Amino acid sequence: MGFEEVAYRGLETGHRNACTHVVKQGSIMFAFSSPLLPESKPELGQDMGEHMSKHGDGVKDVAF
Repeated sequence: MGFEEVAYRGLETGHRNACTHVVKQGSIMFAFSSPLLPESKPELGQDMGEHMSKHGDGVKDVAF
């Protein structure tokens, strides 16, 4: 879709709670984060792991 990956954080970079990919196209940037375990909550909000356990992958929050 024309986006390039500009940043990554996950197991390979020593972060054990979540995986985050940042992609960019022009001046638009998206950060996609996912907990690695249902109880992994710190940077993803209080209920992201629980939300994914119940509903699977999806969008929980959008900010402009």
